[in-house]
Amino acid sequence: MKIFIDTANLSEIRKAKTLGVVDGVTTNPTLLAKEGEEAETLIRKISKEVKGPVNVEVTGITCEEIVKEAKVLATWGDEIVIKIPINQEGLKAVRILATEGSTQMLPSSSHPARPFWLQRLGPPIFVLFWEGSMISVSMDLN
Repeated sequence: MKIFIDTANLSEIRKAKTLGVVDGVTTNPTLLAKEGEEAETLIRKISKEVKGPVNVEVTGITCEEIVKEAKVLATWGDEIVIKIPINQEGLKAVRILATEGSTQMLPSSSHPARPFWLQRLGPPIFVLFWEGSMISVSMDLN
């Protein structure tokens, strides 16, 4: 099992690192915007801070937008994992990106059958699970 800190805040990432509990970071556009820094600059800093995957979410709507954005995001660090929505356009994009060797992560519900049909899209794909409406396990790092 890997533990990812869900933030784009460098101070929080550094605090979690000192505890030895961070295998990677997962972000989203809202978390990035809260930090008030240009997304690419911040993701590059996070990638240097954490020796592990950094999950970055696309905002594109169409397959073409998702693929184009994913290719750009993937250049922002050595271990960037692209978060792609599970919808028709996202699944089409995953199929294209998987054939090109990109690593994607698909947010998923806790539906037990989903991992089986997602594996058909081709590796390397990671599936993020959560229960209900994102039950969070939190730790006060202060």
